[in-house]
Amino acid sequence: MATIAVNEVSLEYEWWGSPSERPPVLLLHEALGSVKAWGEFPRLLAEAMGCRVYAYSRQGCGRSEPLLDGRLGADYLEKEALEVLPALREALHLDQVVLAGVQEGGTIALIHAGGAVTPTVAVAAVAPILFVEPALRDSIEDLMSQFISVGSSVFDAPSDPQKTFAAWSQLWRDPSRAPWQVDDFLRGITCPTLLARGDADDFTTPAHLERASALVHDAQLVTLAGCRHMPHLEKPGVLAEALTWFLGQP
Repeated sequence: MATIAVNEVSLEYEWWGSPSERPPVLLLHEALGSVKAWGEFPRLLAEAMGCRVYAYSRQGCGRSEPLLDGRLGADYLEKEALEVLPALREALHLDQVVLAGVQEGGTIALIHAGGAVTPTVAVAAVAPILFVEPALRDSIEDLMSQFISVGSSVFDAPSDPQKTFAAWSQLWRDPSRAPWQVDDFLRGITCPTLLARGDADDFTTPAHLERASALVHDAQLVTLAGCRHMPHLEKPGVLAEALTWFLGQP
């Protein structure tokens, strides 16, 4: 894996496939994911699409630099979408790019598409988190129990797993986060948008995609059969097929 300096922070990244006339795809991982946590999905997508696929680990995840002070600011998703991602695109020369994100990665992709200056060719958001709901808090409580009982290995060993998980779980369980939502960014999206969710997803409710589909101008909804919250790991071929259908055959 390679590393690249973005806003004075070292981030790990990797690519699959060869350059082509098709816009490359940039993958944005879930809250506690990383480049490695995508599994075989990037390779399958690159083969299906006939284009180059990139993925990177956000600060505090994978082999990227750890969080400096052990905290995530309340606007960390917005900063990732509007400060880090534009700088990363510039560093990797991704003037034309398709963004595909899972969970928080999907949230970041949608915020970027609706609020960044640099245009995006298309966006695919799988199970994005778009507001705070009781079901989300309950799911995080379950994850906390899993983290304590199984250890950090279940989260693919972020650069500092204890610190990253503590910062993330504390932020989302804080009552002051209850009003958070991304409606204004959704209204600003003008590129084609795919909104997808596993039919057995037990981490978020369908309300997130229902809100997004009402606010995004050009959105298509897809239900991924037999998938829960992480289709890229559970059924990578199914997700690759859905994205290939959305973006068009090579």
